Amino acid sequence: MSANNDSDKKSVAARLVGMAQERYLLGISEDGEPFGADRKRPHLAMPLRAGRAGLRAELASRYFTETGTAAGGQALTPPP
Repeated sequence: MSANNDSDKKSVAARLVGMAQERYLLGISEDGEPFGADRKRPHLAMPLRAGRAGLRAELASRYFTETGTAAGGQALTPPP
């Protein structure tokens, strides 16, 4: 089995988490909001939920670019 087949079996949410961990330093702010800071520019933190400027939108765009398919809203929603 190839590495591509293994990654194809992962859920969309699992692939999004992998993409986020690969590119961003992930954390939670003092007020409990999740964020990601680009590893190449760690001084710029992106809140998870910030509309078009947020990490969620960035991951959705990157996922579409890499796979040619859109990630569903449930896959992009963090657990409670």
